[in-house]
Amino acid sequence: WAGTEQGRSALQSLIALEPYLVRLTAAELERVATTTLIVAGDKDATTPVETNIHPILPQLQKDKTTALLLSNVGHQGCSDVGMYIEVAPTVPGVPDFVLEFMGTMGDDTTGAAGDPWRPVTEAHIDLVRTWLANIGDSELLASVAQRHSGRPLL
Repeated sequence: WAGTEQGRSALQSLIALEPYLVRLTAAELERVATTTLIVAGDKDATTPVETNIHPILPQLQKDKTTALLLSNVGHQGCSDVGMYIEVAPTVPGVPDFVLEFMGTMGDDTTGAAGDPWRPVTEAHIDLVRTWLANIGDSELLASVAQRHSGRPLL
């Protein structure tokens, strides 16, 4: 849909949280003609900034792209995995292998297992909420990111 004329005319913005972008070609990236917010975490081992975000930044339209890096955020920092890590041990009957697996996800949420997940997830929510109310305002988003120990990449 987004690739159709109707989609392009209706689409106001793209938001990519902890995205997997390295597979996109230069031609695909150049076709992104709408404002875009990219939020990455410096502890993301699944889609690392060095190999997944930095290589594509030069191909993005700088006047339409806001790219931010959050400190101590892993790949699952934008998801509800942190909540599951906290809640799973309190649920009767959860199999041990599930608890063991959830225990391995801590680093991928906050960058360090045991660190509180709520501030990391709230940072993503705050950035998305602010972006949707102020699409394209990179300066405002940079100030919000700074409140959450983040910084602009572009």
